[in-house]
Amino acid sequence: MIFKSVIIGITVSTLMVSGTDDPDNLIFPGYTTRNASGKQQQLWNYLQRSEGRSVTWASPQTWFQMLQADLSFIFRNNRASNGREIDTDIRPWSGNKVVHPIGYVGLAKFVPAQNKFTGIFETGAEHALIRMSLNGPPESGIRPSIACKFFRNNVPSANLVANMWLPTQNSDNWFAHEFSNHVEPTNGIETEKVGRKFSQVDDWRTLTGLSDIARFGNDGNQVQSIDFPFEVRLKPRGPLVNQGFTQENLHEIPSGTVLYDLWGRDSPHDCPDDPETMYRSFHYLGRIETTSKMIKSLAGDKTLFFRHQSFGEDLNLRPQWQRHIPQGFDW
Repeated sequence: MIFKSVIIGITVSTLMVSGTDDPDNLIFPGYTTRNASGKQQQLWNYLQRSEGRSVTWASPQTWFQMLQADLSFIFRNNRASNGREIDTDIRPWSGNKVVHPIGYVGLAKFVPAQNKFTGIFETGAEHALIRMSLNGPPESGIRPSIACKFFRNNVPSANLVANMWLPTQNSDNWFAHEFSNHVEPTNGIETEKVGRKFSQVDDWRTLTGLSDIARFGNDGNQVQSIDFPFEVRLKPRGPLVNQGFTQENLHEIPSGTVLYDLWGRDSPHDCPDDPETMYRSFHYLGRIETTSKMIKSLAGDKTLFFRHQSFGEDLNLRPQWQRHIPQGFDW
């Protein structure tokens, strides 16, 4: 299962009293307006100071209590401000992450191929950061995910979050399946209970948006007429699939490794059901490559933040898409 943590309506004044430990001033004015290289290095230094440490898996009961606390914070701040989403790179409230609590972080870059889309899709991102994590404890099957942060000069980072399409996989091979920013809903009483909670924050709880990635290039210049895909797929490189990396040995991935090829499709109605022909309707967008080793980091587990853009923002720009979204995705 997948849940979106779309956090809405948190202003700078709220951040200042939230209790987050922020000795590096990563959530205050001055950080966002730095260049991409400076922000990447500042955030990486912060993450490296807690290298080798991580949180532990919470019990199901504790997990649900944490979820309720997180959502209470979200709802309070959504009502208290003017509907602006947070655009910081670390979480502006204290406590462990509820979803994807344990992972590895590393530096990366996005090397673009020639394609029709704008912003980071066009310029690429020489300075990026990735986090690879599991949705929950691995005992009953794993569901890997990846979050990518593309740093841009003088404006907030662009963020891409993607999960495995299937509910879970039996294999512990991290690269056994491709990822997407659109994931099928799953059934179950607990899934629905939690899903209804998330629906109070966002109507599109299994879809995330991409238009912000297309809005600015890596130089921070705003695009006048943005073009962005409906969906992206991250396809693992063949050698990684065969090497059988697991959650516990992601730190063995060398710097300079191409992890994924990124593909994107224009609209919801141009994707055939047959997986053998599916990629004929996708554009090749480029590759995601590591530029450091992957590390465990307590700060990465507790405070590193990736904005989950609401898919509703994409629909505001492409309202014609909504009628083509398969039943079950629009909750």
